[in-house]
Amino acid sequence: MNKLASSRIAARLTDPDLVLALSQFVRARVPPDEVDDIVQATLVRALASPHAPEVDDEGEEHAKTLEWMLREGEGEKLEATAVGADVPAPRVRHRFPLDVRRRRFR
Repeated sequence: MNKLASSRIAARLTDPDLVLALSQFVRARVPPDEVDDIVQATLVRALASPHAPEVDDEGEEHAKTLEWMLREGEGEKLEATAVGADVPAPRVRHRFPLDVRRRRFR
């Protein structure tokens, strides 16, 4: 990954709205004293990921997917997300990692 792409990804990952949404998502699921550590670890892993997008369009798609995951975590049905995004429900479902979808049934 080149330096420019890396700085763009870092800028996205430090976006206050993203950090706030991620913190709220985590806060609803773990003890309060673990929230900051989990959020930081998540952001560091995302930045270090070899799969981080280098193209802006792809980055926007990942950001949209993260937003959908946060909404789903708050209880919104994937079908409602699809309608709101004006995309077919199977496309929304496909963009969620399988382990995230299975987690609900454990």
